[in-house]
Amino acid sequence: MPCNDDPYDMAILGNGVSAWACAHAARRAGLSVAVLERRPDPGPPVGEHLPPEGISALSALGLAGLLDTPAHRPSPAVLSLWGGPVPVRLDLLMRPGGRALHVDRAVLGTDLKARAIAAGAEAIALRGRPRHGGSPGRWTLQVKTPGGGRYIAAGLLVDATGRAAALAQAMGAGVERHDTLTGIAAFLEDTPCTDGALLMESLADGWCYAAPLARDRLVAVFLTDAANLPRGQAARQAFAADRLRQSRLIAPRMAGGPAPDSRLRTVPAWSQITGPSLGPGWIAIGDAAMAFDPLASAGLTKALLDVRETVDAITDGRAEAFHTLARRRAARYAAYRRELAETYGRERRYHPARFWQARRAARAGQGGRAGTARQPVWG
Repeated sequence: MPCNDDPYDMAILGNGVSAWACAHAARRAGLSVAVLERRPDPGPPVGEHLPPEGISALSALGLAGLLDTPAHRPSPAVLSLWGGPVPVRLDLLMRPGGRALHVDRAVLGTDLKARAIAAGAEAIALRGRPRHGGSPGRWTLQVKTPGGGRYIAAGLLVDATGRAAALAQAMGAGVERHDTLTGIAAFLEDTPCTDGALLMESLADGWCYAAPLARDRLVAVFLTDAANLPRGQAARQAFAADRLRQSRLIAPRMAGGPAPDSRLRTVPAWSQITGPSLGPGWIAIGDAAMAFDPLASAGLTKALLDVRETVDAITDGRAEAFHTLARRRAARYAAYRRELAETYGRERRYHPARFWQARRAARAGQGGRAGTARQPVWG
Protein backbone atom coordinates (compact mmCIF):
# COMPACT_ATOMS: atom_id res chain seq x y z
CA MET A 1 0.00 0.00 0.00
CA PRO A 2 1.68 3.27 -1.08
CA CYS A 3 1.75 6.29 1.21
CA ASN A 4 2.81 9.81 0.33
CA ASP A 5 2.46 11.19 3.87
CA ASP A 6 5.47 11.69 6.11
CA PRO A 7 5.53 8.71 8.49
CA TYR A 8 4.48 9.09 12.10
CA ASP A 9 6.63 7.60 14.81
CA MET A 10 3.46 6.14 16.33
CA ALA A 11 -0.14 5.49 15.27
CA ILE A 12 -2.55 4.83 18.15
CA LEU A 13 -5.82 3.01 17.53
CA GLY A 14 -8.43 4.03 20.10
CA ASN A 15 -10.36 6.91 21.57
CA GLY A 16 -10.23 6.50 25.35
CA VAL A 17 -8.16 7.62 28.30
CA SER A 18 -5.26 5.29 27.47
CA ALA A 19 -5.09 6.47 23.86
CA TRP A 20 -4.96 10.17 24.65
CA ALA A 21 -2.71 9.80 27.70
CA CYS A 22 -0.28 7.82 25.55
CA ALA A 23 -0.46 10.41 22.77
CA HIS A 24 0.31 13.21 25.23
CA ALA A 25 3.21 11.30 26.82
CA ALA A 26 4.64 10.40 23.42
CA ARG A 27 4.53 14.01 22.25
CA ARG A 28 6.33 15.08 25.44
CA ALA A 29 8.99 12.54 24.50
CA GLY A 30 9.35 14.13 21.07
CA LEU A 31 7.53 11.48 19.03
CA SER A 32 5.16 12.30 16.18
CA VAL A 33 1.74 10.77 16.88
CA ALA A 34 -1.52 10.12 15.06
CA VAL A 35 -4.55 8.92 17.00
CA LEU A 36 -7.01 7.00 14.83
CA GLU A 37 -10.29 7.48 16.63
CA ARG A 38 -13.63 5.95 16.03
CA ARG A 39 -16.83 7.71 17.00
CA PRO A 40 -17.19 7.24 20.75
CA ASP A 41 -19.87 5.00 22.22
CA PRO A 42 -23.06 7.08 22.55
CA GLY A 43 -23.81 5.57 25.97
CA PRO A 44 -22.67 7.30 29.16
CA PRO A 45 -19.27 6.03 30.42
CA VAL A 46 -19.35 4.34 33.81
CA GLY A 47 -18.00 6.49 36.65
CA GLU A 48 -14.46 5.80 37.76
CA HIS A 49 -13.01 5.94 41.24
CA LEU A 50 -9.48 7.34 41.05
CA PRO A 51 -7.51 6.68 44.25
CA PRO A 52 -4.48 8.71 45.37
CA GLU A 53 -2.14 6.39 43.41
CA GLY A 54 -4.03 7.16 40.20
CA ILE A 55 -3.84 10.90 40.72
CA SER A 56 -0.08 10.56 41.26
CA ALA A 57 0.20 8.51 38.06
CA LEU A 58 -1.60 11.25 36.11
CA SER A 59 0.75 13.89 37.52
CA ALA A 60 3.76 11.77 36.55
CA LEU A 61 2.57 11.98 32.94
CA GLY A 62 2.81 15.77 33.06
CA LEU A 63 -0.93 16.16 33.52
CA ALA A 64 -1.08 17.75 36.94
CA GLY A 65 -4.06 20.05 37.20
CA LEU A 66 -6.11 18.16 34.62
CA LEU A 67 -8.49 17.01 37.36
CA ASP A 68 -8.95 20.48 38.86
CA THR A 69 -12.45 20.93 37.48
CA PRO A 70 -15.91 20.75 39.08
CA ALA A 71 -16.71 17.79 36.79
CA HIS A 72 -14.82 15.47 39.16
CA ARG A 73 -16.05 14.97 42.71
CA PRO A 74 -13.72 14.51 45.70
CA SER A 75 -14.11 11.16 47.44
CA PRO A 76 -13.09 11.10 51.12
CA ALA A 77 -13.49 7.39 51.79
CA VAL A 78 -14.57 3.90 50.73
CA LEU A 79 -17.49 2.49 52.73
CA SER A 80 -17.83 -1.27 52.31
CA LEU A 81 -20.16 -3.96 53.60
CA TRP A 82 -18.19 -7.07 52.81
CA GLY A 83 -17.62 -10.27 54.74
CA GLY A 84 -19.61 -9.20 57.80
CA PRO A 85 -22.73 -7.33 58.95
CA VAL A 86 -21.00 -4.08 59.91
CA PRO A 87 -19.92 -1.47 57.32
CA VAL A 88 -16.23 -0.57 57.34
CA ARG A 89 -15.00 2.89 56.33
CA LEU A 90 -11.53 3.45 54.88
CA ASP A 91 -10.52 7.10 55.11
CA LEU A 92 -8.58 7.90 51.93
CA LEU A 93 -7.24 11.14 53.38
CA MET A 94 -4.94 9.02 55.56
CA ARG A 95 -3.30 7.33 52.57
CA PRO A 96 -0.17 8.69 50.81
CA GLY A 97 -1.32 11.46 48.49
CA GLY A 98 -4.48 11.91 50.52
CA ARG A 99 -6.77 12.77 47.59
CA ALA A 100 -9.24 10.64 45.66
CA LEU A 101 -11.88 11.51 43.09
CA HIS A 102 -14.96 10.14 41.38
CA VAL A 103 -13.97 10.93 37.81
CA ASP A 104 -16.34 11.79 35.00
CA ARG A 105 -14.75 9.63 32.31
CA ALA A 106 -16.31 11.55 29.42
CA VAL A 107 -14.88 14.84 30.69
CA LEU A 108 -11.50 13.26 31.46
CA GLY A 109 -11.30 11.81 27.95
CA THR A 110 -12.22 15.13 26.35
CA ASP A 111 -9.67 17.03 28.44
CA LEU A 112 -6.94 14.49 27.72
CA LYS A 113 -7.65 14.74 24.00
CA ALA A 114 -7.39 18.52 24.15
CA ARG A 115 -4.05 18.30 25.96
CA ALA A 116 -2.68 15.76 23.48
CA ILE A 117 -3.73 17.80 20.45
CA ALA A 118 -2.31 20.95 22.01
CA ALA A 119 0.97 19.05 22.43
CA GLY A 120 0.98 18.25 18.70
CA ALA A 121 -0.82 14.91 18.33
CA GLU A 122 -3.04 14.57 15.26
CA ALA A 123 -6.55 13.18 15.59
CA ILE A 124 -7.88 11.26 12.59
CA ALA A 125 -11.56 10.27 12.67
CA LEU A 126 -12.22 6.79 11.29
CA ARG A 127 -15.09 5.11 9.56
CA GLY A 128 -14.75 1.36 9.93
CA ARG A 129 -11.61 -0.54 10.78
CA PRO A 130 -8.23 0.39 9.31
CA ARG A 131 -6.27 -2.15 7.27
CA HIS A 132 -2.57 -2.50 7.97
CA GLY A 133 0.24 -3.67 5.76
CA GLY A 134 4.00 -3.36 5.49
CA SER A 135 6.31 -4.65 8.20
CA PRO A 136 7.46 -3.68 11.72
CA GLY A 137 8.89 -0.17 11.67
CA ARG A 138 7.39 0.49 8.23
CA TRP A 139 3.66 0.04 8.69
CA THR A 140 1.13 1.44 6.26
CA LEU A 141 -2.49 1.91 7.32
CA GLN A 142 -5.35 2.23 4.88
CA VAL A 143 -8.14 4.14 6.58
CA LYS A 144 -11.57 5.50 5.71
CA THR A 145 -12.37 8.93 7.07
CA PRO A 146 -15.42 11.19 6.72
CA GLY A 147 -13.49 12.98 3.97
CA GLY A 148 -12.58 9.83 2.03
CA GLY A 149 -9.75 7.30 1.98
CA ARG A 150 -6.22 7.87 3.18
CA TYR A 151 -2.93 6.02 3.69
CA ILE A 152 -0.93 6.59 6.87
CA ALA A 153 2.63 5.44 7.51
CA ALA A 154 3.87 4.72 11.02
CA GLY A 155 6.85 3.10 12.65
CA LEU A 156 4.90 1.71 15.62
CA LEU A 157 1.26 0.66 16.03
CA VAL A 158 -0.35 1.05 19.46
CA ASP A 159 -3.51 -0.84 20.39
CA ALA A 160 -5.72 1.24 22.69
CA THR A 161 -8.98 -0.41 21.62
CA GLY A 162 -9.89 -1.56 25.14
CA ARG A 163 -10.98 -5.07 25.99
CA ALA A 164 -11.51 -5.84 22.30
CA ALA A 165 -7.70 -5.75 21.80
CA ALA A 166 -8.51 -5.58 18.09
CA LEU A 167 -5.00 -4.80 16.83
CA ALA A 168 -3.26 -7.25 19.17
CA GLN A 169 -5.52 -10.06 18.02
CA ALA A 170 -4.93 -9.11 14.40
CA MET A 171 -1.22 -9.47 15.14
CA GLY A 172 -1.78 -13.03 16.41
CA ALA A 173 -2.10 -12.43 20.14
CA GLY A 174 -4.69 -14.21 22.27
CA VAL A 175 -6.98 -12.80 24.94
CA GLU A 176 -7.55 -14.93 28.02
CA ARG A 177 -10.53 -14.19 30.24
CA HIS A 178 -10.54 -15.44 33.80
CA ASP A 179 -14.23 -14.97 34.64
CA THR A 180 -17.45 -13.67 33.12
CA LEU A 181 -18.17 -10.77 35.48
CA THR A 182 -20.62 -8.34 33.89
CA GLY A 183 -22.12 -5.15 35.26
CA ILE A 184 -25.48 -3.46 34.85
CA ALA A 185 -24.97 0.25 35.40
CA ALA A 186 -27.76 2.67 36.24
CA PHE A 187 -27.24 6.42 35.90
CA LEU A 188 -29.43 8.65 38.04
CA GLU A 189 -29.90 12.41 38.11
CA ASP A 190 -31.03 14.57 41.03
CA THR A 191 -29.53 12.37 43.75
CA PRO A 192 -27.93 14.86 46.13
CA CYS A 193 -25.45 13.36 48.56
CA THR A 194 -23.41 15.14 51.22
CA ASP A 195 -20.91 12.29 51.57
CA GLY A 196 -18.89 11.46 48.46
CA ALA A 197 -17.69 8.07 49.73
CA LEU A 198 -17.51 5.16 47.30
CA LEU A 199 -20.02 2.50 48.41
CA MET A 200 -19.34 -1.25 47.94
CA GLU A 201 -21.44 -4.19 49.11
CA SER A 202 -21.57 -7.94 48.54
CA LEU A 203 -24.89 -9.63 47.78
CA ALA A 204 -25.98 -13.25 47.44
CA ASP A 205 -25.29 -13.56 43.70
CA GLY A 206 -22.83 -10.71 43.08
CA TRP A 207 -21.87 -7.34 44.44
CA CYS A 208 -22.61 -3.69 43.82
CA TYR A 209 -21.01 -0.29 44.06
CA ALA A 210 -22.15 3.30 43.79
CA ALA A 211 -20.21 6.48 43.16
CA PRO A 212 -21.75 9.93 43.79
CA LEU A 213 -20.72 12.14 40.89
CA ALA A 214 -20.69 15.89 40.45
CA ARG A 215 -23.91 17.82 39.81
CA ASP A 216 -26.01 15.50 42.03
CA ARG A 217 -25.59 12.48 39.77
CA LEU A 218 -25.07 8.88 40.84
CA VAL A 219 -23.81 5.79 39.06
CA ALA A 220 -24.83 2.50 40.68
CA VAL A 221 -23.65 -0.84 39.29
CA PHE A 222 -24.64 -4.42 40.09
CA LEU A 223 -22.08 -7.03 39.02
CA THR A 224 -22.61 -10.75 38.55
CA ASP A 225 -21.65 -13.54 36.16
CA ALA A 226 -23.01 -13.17 32.64
CA ALA A 227 -24.99 -16.41 32.97
CA ASN A 228 -27.08 -14.84 35.76
CA LEU A 229 -28.34 -11.97 33.60
CA PRO A 230 -31.82 -12.17 32.08
CA ARG A 231 -32.34 -11.43 28.41
CA GLY A 232 -33.74 -8.12 27.24
CA GLN A 233 -33.34 -4.53 28.36
CA ALA A 234 -36.53 -4.39 30.42
CA ALA A 235 -35.73 -7.62 32.25
CA ARG A 236 -32.22 -6.47 33.05
CA GLN A 237 -33.55 -3.12 34.24
CA ALA A 238 -35.85 -4.89 36.69
CA PHE A 239 -33.11 -7.31 37.70
CA ALA A 240 -30.65 -4.52 38.49
CA ALA A 241 -33.26 -2.51 40.36
CA ASP A 242 -34.15 -5.53 42.49
CA ARG A 243 -30.54 -6.25 43.41
CA LEU A 244 -29.70 -2.63 44.16
CA ARG A 245 -32.79 -2.39 46.38
CA GLN A 246 -31.34 -5.28 48.40
CA SER A 247 -28.25 -3.21 49.21
CA ARG A 248 -28.21 -1.67 52.67
CA LEU A 249 -25.71 1.00 51.62
CA ILE A 250 -26.87 1.93 48.14
CA ALA A 251 -30.67 1.60 48.21
CA PRO A 252 -31.16 4.64 50.49
CA ARG A 253 -29.20 6.78 48.02
CA MET A 254 -31.39 5.73 45.10
CA ALA A 255 -34.85 6.47 46.54
CA GLY A 256 -36.04 2.94 45.79
CA GLY A 257 -33.96 2.17 42.70
CA PRO A 258 -33.54 3.37 39.12
CA ALA A 259 -36.44 5.18 37.55
CA PRO A 260 -38.06 3.42 34.58
CA ASP A 261 -36.47 5.92 32.18
CA SER A 262 -33.02 6.00 33.79
CA ARG A 263 -30.09 5.27 31.53
CA LEU A 264 -28.77 1.73 31.85
CA ARG A 265 -25.84 -0.08 30.29
CA THR A 266 -24.50 -3.61 30.38
CA VAL A 267 -20.73 -3.38 30.71
CA PRO A 268 -17.96 -6.01 30.66
CA ALA A 269 -16.08 -6.28 33.95
CA TRP A 270 -14.13 -9.53 33.76
CA SER A 271 -10.42 -10.00 34.30
CA GLN A 272 -8.48 -10.58 31.11
CA ILE A 273 -4.93 -10.47 29.80
CA THR A 274 -3.59 -10.31 26.26
CA GLY A 275 -0.66 -12.56 25.48
CA PRO A 276 1.63 -11.36 24.18
CA SER A 277 0.74 -7.70 24.67
CA LEU A 278 3.59 -6.50 22.47
CA GLY A 279 5.53 -7.71 19.48
CA PRO A 280 7.74 -6.47 16.65
CA GLY A 281 6.41 -3.04 15.66
CA TRP A 282 3.27 -3.06 17.83
CA ILE A 283 2.20 -2.80 21.45
CA ALA A 284 -1.07 -2.89 23.39
CA ILE A 285 -1.81 -0.50 26.24
CA GLY A 286 -4.52 -0.06 28.86
CA ASP A 287 -7.35 -2.59 28.81
CA ALA A 288 -6.10 -3.90 25.48
CA ALA A 289 -3.08 -5.26 27.40
CA MET A 290 -4.92 -6.32 30.58
CA ALA A 291 -8.25 -5.44 32.14
CA PHE A 292 -9.18 -5.49 35.82
CA ASP A 293 -12.28 -6.35 37.84
CA PRO A 294 -13.83 -3.10 39.22
CA LEU A 295 -13.45 -4.55 42.72
CA ALA A 296 -9.77 -3.69 42.51
CA SER A 297 -10.57 0.05 42.03
CA ALA A 298 -7.35 0.15 40.03
CA GLY A 299 -8.31 0.00 36.36
CA LEU A 300 -7.58 3.62 35.50
CA THR A 301 -4.51 3.73 37.75
CA LYS A 302 -3.14 0.61 36.06
CA ALA A 303 -3.69 2.14 32.62
CA LEU A 304 -1.90 5.40 33.50
CA LEU A 305 1.07 3.57 35.03
CA ASP A 306 1.26 1.34 31.96
CA VAL A 307 1.21 4.31 29.59
CA ARG A 308 4.21 5.85 31.31
CA GLU A 309 6.18 2.59 31.33
CA THR A 310 5.28 1.93 27.69
CA VAL A 311 6.44 5.33 26.44
CA ASP A 312 9.63 4.96 28.50
CA ALA A 313 10.31 1.62 26.77
CA ILE A 314 9.58 3.09 23.34
CA THR A 315 11.93 6.02 23.84
CA ASP A 316 14.59 3.67 25.23
CA GLY A 317 14.28 1.57 22.08
CA ARG A 318 16.31 -1.44 23.25
CA ALA A 319 14.81 -4.93 23.08
CA GLU A 320 15.57 -5.41 26.78
CA ALA A 321 13.37 -2.44 27.67
CA PHE A 322 10.41 -4.17 26.04
CA HIS A 323 11.21 -7.51 27.67
CA THR A 324 11.31 -5.69 31.02
CA LEU A 325 7.94 -4.09 30.27
CA ALA A 326 6.44 -7.49 29.42
CA ARG A 327 7.77 -8.99 32.66
CA ARG A 328 6.46 -6.04 34.68
CA ARG A 329 3.02 -6.41 33.14
CA ALA A 330 2.93 -10.14 33.90
CA ALA A 331 3.96 -9.50 37.50
CA ARG A 332 1.38 -6.74 37.93
CA TYR A 333 -1.40 -8.93 36.59
CA ALA A 334 -0.39 -11.89 38.76
CA ALA A 335 -0.30 -9.68 41.87
CA TYR A 336 -3.70 -8.25 40.97
CA ARG A 337 -5.25 -11.70 40.63
CA ARG A 338 -3.85 -12.81 43.99
CA GLU A 339 -5.20 -9.70 45.73
CA LEU A 340 -8.55 -10.04 43.96
CA ALA A 341 -8.91 -13.67 45.03
CA GLU A 342 -8.09 -12.76 48.61
CA THR A 343 -10.73 -10.01 48.59
CA TYR A 344 -13.42 -12.28 47.20
CA GLY A 345 -12.33 -14.95 49.66
CA ARG A 346 -13.16 -12.70 52.62
CA GLU A 347 -16.86 -13.01 51.85
CA ARG A 348 -18.11 -16.32 53.34
CA ARG A 349 -21.70 -15.45 54.21
CA TYR A 350 -23.07 -16.70 50.88
CA HIS A 351 -21.33 -20.07 50.80
CA PRO A 352 -23.89 -22.04 48.68
CA ALA A 353 -24.20 -19.35 45.99
CA ARG A 354 -22.58 -20.31 42.69
CA PHE A 355 -21.11 -16.82 42.19
CA TRP A 356 -19.06 -17.08 45.39
CA GLN A 357 -18.24 -20.77 45.00
CA ALA A 358 -16.67 -20.06 41.61
CA ARG A 359 -14.49 -17.33 43.06
CA ARG A 360 -13.36 -19.48 45.95
CA ALA A 361 -12.46 -22.18 43.44
CA ALA A 362 -10.49 -19.62 41.44
CA ARG A 363 -8.67 -18.62 44.60
CA ALA A 364 -7.69 -22.22 45.27
CA GLY A 365 -6.45 -22.55 41.69
CA GLN A 366 -4.20 -19.47 41.68
CA GLY A 367 -0.76 -19.91 40.19
CA GLY A 368 -1.54 -21.05 36.63
CA ARG A 369 -0.05 -19.28 33.65
CA ALA A 370 -2.21 -16.49 32.23
CA GLY A 371 -2.29 -15.42 28.61
CA THR A 372 -2.11 -17.31 25.34
CA ALA A 373 1.19 -16.54 23.64
CA ARG A 374 0.90 -16.98 19.86
CA GLN A 375 3.76 -14.72 18.85
CA PRO A 376 7.15 -13.93 20.37
CA VAL A 377 7.55 -10.70 22.30
CA TRP A 378 9.61 -7.81 21.02
CA GLY A 379 12.86 -8.53 19.19
